[in-house]
Amino acid sequence: YLALLRGCDWPNDDGADVVVDRDVKGDDGVPRAALTTFRRLASQEEPRCTLCIASPATGRPHQIRRHAQSLSMPIVGDSAHGDSKVNRWWREERGLDRLALHCLAITLPDPETPIVAPIEGSLADVLRSEPLWADALAREPRLRLAPVDDRSGSNG
Repeated sequence: YLALLRGCDWPNDDGADVVVDRDVKGDDGVPRAALTTFRRLASQEEPRCTLCIASPATGRPHQIRRHAQSLSMPIVGDSAHGDSKVNRWWREERGLDRLALHCLAITLPDPETPIVAPIEGSLADVLRSEPLWADALAREPRLRLAPVDDRSGSNG
């Protein structure tokens, strides 16, 4: 998952991956083991944010959103776990009208099949206009992929 997080103070000074191993309550209210690895792609000071890849090892409801919030870096646009003032700023100043979380890739089992879903729409427009985008492209080549519209057979 590609996630734009509020803030640029990465928990590890050396920029190394951050692993959050914290239980997440399921829809039934019972806490279950949950683990997410966050890989920093790029950060910027104005506006303060970090673009990262979040890789959940488990599949709990809202796991990535809750684990990002536990780092004190909620996902931009997250109305449940984020900051309403920050979300409003991104909406009004940058036009980001959605949660800044996108499933960039998934691997389906049996047979193992990787699927990549390039970003598009308002999230893509906003990210491509931010200073951190060039650094992110250098660290994650899949961000360069253009969306494909299979309905018409043309690149989106």
